[in-house]
Amino acid sequence: MTRPAPQDSAAAARAFGERYDYDISYMLDLLERSAPAYARYEAFLPMASPLDTAERTLPLEAFFVAKLSVLLEEDCGPCAQLCLAMAREAQVDGELLSAVLERGVGLPAALAEVRRFALAMNAGSDFSPELGARVEEHYGAAARAELCVLVAAARVFPALKRGLGFGQSCAHTPLRV
Repeated sequence: MTRPAPQDSAAAARAFGERYDYDISYMLDLLERSAPAYARYEAFLPMASPLDTAERTLPLEAFFVAKLSVLLEEDCGPCAQLCLAMAREAQVDGELLSAVLERGVGLPAALAEVRRFALAMNAGSDFSPELGARVEEHYGAAARAELCVLVAAARVFPALKRGLGFGQSCAHTPLRV
């Protein structure tokens, strides 16, 4: 496997931070500590992103409802704000995103099921097979699989920040849709 040169990775991280007004300190710290560990992080990033249009079965609205819900549960304000910016860039309806910020109040039924599934999967407790079955009823088996990968991936960013000593950057911040 060919790894990007550290300076290329750092430049890409800086461009990402500027694009989304996002603090990338933990990313640069990881790169400085271990270029091989950072290369694994870079290889992981697509796992936390929507699939390409041709491959995707989970609608973008459902993707971002789930991801934002998990990031709010993980209590990482900057990650949640980044998710909001990416959702708006993907033209997800701001009212849906506002509903997620209000603990799901006002979400359409199918998206409320996605939110419940993502939160239950994230928490590990109170997980019921019926939640997954309801997601499949709305979106299909492939979409459920995409959702499972997303929920698992979304937890990585706050955990990585905390593990590297950047947990203070996960502090609650006022969020803007």
